[in-house]
Amino acid sequence: MTGMVVDPNESRINGAMIVIEKKGFRRELVADEEGFFQVSVPAGMYVVTAKSYGFQPVSRRRVYVKANSVRAINFKLFPKPIID
Repeated sequence: MTGMVVDPNESRINGAMIVIEKKGFRRELVADEEGFFQVSVPAGMYVVTAKSYGFQPVSRRRVYVKANSVRAINFKLFPKPIID
């Protein structure tokens, strides 16, 4: 699985946390300084979440990864609303 994490202006978000989950499996990793992440996971259906400080988390459900293939999934994170 590979992907990129960006903000609404398409600026890359370095250090974003990526969480990949399915029943009995959880993997956490951090996007690099260019907002890029890459990880090998077994074939299956996953929920993939990207989050970063100051941004609303985004989850993608039903992300299917085939055996011996690369699944690309990109995220656009929006700032959390500021509450006075």
